[in-house]
Amino acid sequence: RTPTVTLGDEGRYDATLSVTTPYGEDSENFTLTVGAADSDWIIYTVDEQEDITYPNLTVIDGRPAISYSGGGFKYAINSEPDGSGEWRITFIASDDRAESISTGLIELNGKPALLYPVGGISAPSELWLAVGETAEGTGGWERVSIDSSRTGNAIPSLAVIYGRPAATYPFYKGVSTDLRIAINARTDGSGAWNISDVEGAPMAERMDFGRRSSLAVVDGLPAVAYCVYSIDDSSNRQDLHFAINSAPDGGGEWTVHTVAEGGGRIHSGNLPSMAVVDGRPAVAYTQYDVNPEPIEAVVRYVINEESDGSGEWRFITLSGVYTHGPSLQTIDGHPAVAFYRSTSRFSEDRRLILGTSVADGLGEWEWETVSEEYVGGFRPSLCIVEGRPAIAFVNLVGERDERLRFAIRDY
Repeated sequence: RTPTVTLGDEGRYDATLSVTTPYGEDSENFTLTVGAADSDWIIYTVDEQEDITYPNLTVIDGRPAISYSGGGFKYAINSEPDGSGEWRITFIASDDRAESISTGLIELNGKPALLYPVGGISAPSELWLAVGETAEGTGGWERVSIDSSRTGNAIPSLAVIYGRPAATYPFYKGVSTDLRIAINARTDGSGAWNISDVEGAPMAERMDFGRRSSLAVVDGLPAVAYCVYSIDDSSNRQDLHFAINSAPDGGGEWTVHTVAEGGGRIHSGNLPSMAVVDGRPAVAYTQYDVNPEPIEAVVRYVINEESDGSGEWRFITLSGVYTHGPSLQTIDGHPAVAFYRSTSRFSEDRRLILGTSVADGLGEWEWETVSEEYVGGFRPSLCIVEGRPAIAFVNLVGERDERLRFAIRDY
């Protein structure tokens, strides 16, 4: 009446329950998923590789998929909707940089589309989009060049704008850097790229725009949050900007708002992550204070009072003393932020946490530790997978020995 079975390591097990009585017999096949003991999260290992950086988690063909850099640019997709199956990893392109950078990943007509740069760290770079023939990543990839100019070593952003792939990225012109946007003319990414500047400055001003950006659709219009700083004074001040276009296809004028100002060796706007919360633009970002020793860093959350970002920006500090790389999403319409948190810059108490809030995120937040066993939680990417929060993150287990993990809430 109450059969039991003892399972071993964490993972996914195939099981069968059979019943035989004098009146007949029946059986049912199902799966059992084993996570860490006493944990509300199930965590799987996706890849073991040195120098894994900035994974991007999304849903392709109803299953979790991740783009990342680690020994080259890679694409991984799971065989099951909840990530409990096998991870199939496809090598997309080599990466000749001394330090790998971010990729981007979206779904185009049920297929994966991956953004990545080509070129060494000291050489002019070219930005490419690779679209897979299948969701699995098998059958080849169609690769197209987005911009062959100096796109540099940075963190670009990829999104679907007006039903078409679009990317924001930095364009290096001498010492200064402009923020560019490229939008394809066709929904499958096979058309021409319409490239324009979101914000820039004359070379003499030596300004850096958009080396770290987050692209999204806000109030039906293309919008981007990004970090801005003076190259001559980058140690003293960094600002967070928000820009929104006047046309759904990105062909209109850009209106730029200063969301948060730095100053006094305060760096605002680092690693921004933008989402639409309560119908309004919201951004989570890291703010550094380089005055103390060691440096302090907190995650801040800001939301505008108007749907188009034209109103007042309201702020709340989510966590400190040393945090890094927030990822903002919505869960059941409410804001949620995943990020790496430590009690100090060099503390051994390093963990990945998830915070959720009701309404617009300006009230109380509830916090939970995603993992204590897997120390770190660097560079997380938060996504809703099968109706549950899921996070791709990097776990450092040695000086350069890294693991790419996938965590999903167990309910």
